[in-house]
Amino acid sequence: LSTGALFLLFLSTISVVVGWLQPNGSHGYKNAESHLNHHLSGLFG
Repeated sequence: LSTGALFLLFLSTISVVVGWLQPNGSHGYKNAESHLNHHLSGLFG
């Protein structure tokens, strides 16, 4: 993986954790997961 890819993966992981920590976690995790999937699909085609 390139440095940029690792950086995006790191940011996506942060957003997943933040989503878990949100009081209204009903949408937080789903948003983070969709963002993660979006970035991964973009990185790996």
